[in-house]
Amino acid sequence: MSPEKPVPETRPLEAPVLDRETRTPMTRMAKLEVSRVFAPEDLKRALHCLADCGWNAVVLPGVFEGYPIFFSQVWADYGLRRQHPKFRKWNPFEIAFEVASKRGFEVLVSHEPYVVQRLAHRHTSAILRRYPDWEAKRHPKRKKRRAEDTQKGEMFYCPVNRDYRRFLSSMLHVLLEEYPIHGLVLDLRHYPFYLTDDNDYVPYCYCDACRDATLRDLGFDPISVDFESEKGMVRRWREWQSEQMDNALRYIRARALKARTSMRVIGLLTSDVGLAATHRAPLIHWRAWIDRSLVEALTLDRYTPDLENFESQILHDLETLPDNSLLLPMLPRQVENGDDFLQIFRALPLPG
Repeated sequence: MSPEKPVPETRPLEAPVLDRETRTPMTRMAKLEVSRVFAPEDLKRALHCLADCGWNAVVLPGVFEGYPIFFSQVWADYGLRRQHPKFRKWNPFEIAFEVASKRGFEVLVSHEPYVVQRLAHRHTSAILRRYPDWEAKRHPKRKKRRAEDTQKGEMFYCPVNRDYRRFLSSMLHVLLEEYPIHGLVLDLRHYPFYLTDDNDYVPYCYCDACRDATLRDLGFDPISVDFESEKGMVRRWREWQSEQMDNALRYIRARALKARTSMRVIGLLTSDVGLAATHRAPLIHWRAWIDRSLVEALTLDRYTPDLENFESQILHDLETLPDNSLLLPMLPRQVENGDDFLQIFRALPLPG
C-alpha cells in the first residue's frame, strides 16, 4: 500500500473585485405570450432567436385556450381532455428543454391561476363545463351589480374554492416534478377580488364556496350584506378575502416547492403606476405578498415607455420593496429598442 500523498496547504481565496463589465450577467427573462397555435419549428426558431440575442431565461405558458399544452394526467384524472387538441402530437416543453440544453438558458413556466381561458369558438371553458361551481360569481341580484360587472367575456375561478385549488396545484406539481423547470411565474395581475372606485362595493364572489365559508368564519351570508349601510361588515369581508388569497397562494407555493425545493416562485403583478391608470385595483398590494414570503421575487408590468419617467417609477418601486426581495421589472410595452432601458437596469440594484 503506497503512502498517502501530503495534502497541500490551502488558504481561503479572496473574492476578486469585479468591475461592471465582468460581473455575472443579470437575468434576462423573456416571457412568451401565445396568441395562436404554433408548430415545433416555430418554437425552435423563437428560442434560438432569443438565445442569439442574449436572453438567458425563457418563460412558457402552461395552459393555452383553456387546455394544458403538455400531457397532463391530472386533467385526465378529473375527466378533462389531457392536452390541447392542437398540441396532442407533440409537447412544447420537450422541445424547449432540448433547445435549452444546447443553448444554455433556463426554462420557466407561467400560469394565470384565476383567469378563465377559453377556446376562441367556445363561450365556456372546458373546466367550467364540467365543474361550474369553481367559477367566481357576481351578486345574484342584478340591482346589486355595478356597470363594470358586465365587462364582456370576463370570467374568473374562485380562489376560495378548495376543490379548484387542489386541482390547480396538482396540475402544477406534476408538471414541475416531471420536467427540470427552474421557476414558476404566477401571473397574479387579474383575479376576482379587487377594489373599485366605490370602496364599499364588492363585485365578487358570491359562489356557494364563498357564501358557506363566510357564514362559517364571519357569521353572515355575503348576499345579505347592504353595501350602503353595513360598511363595517364590508370591511370585515374584504379582510377575510385578503386572507383567503394569502391562503390560496401559500398552498400553491407549498405544492410547487414540494415538487422541487429549489423552485423559484415569481409573482407577476402590476406596478403601482400601472394600477393607478386603471379604475380598479387588486385587493392585495404586491408588497404584502413579498412581506409574507409568498413569492421570492417580483416581475412588475405596465411601466411607462417614457425613459425619464420609467426610471423614477422603478426607483419608487425599489424604495417600496423590502430589502429581502428581488425585483425584475418588465420592459415597457411598445418599446422597439430597449437598449436605453437596459442601461437603467444595469445602473440600479436590479437582478434582471
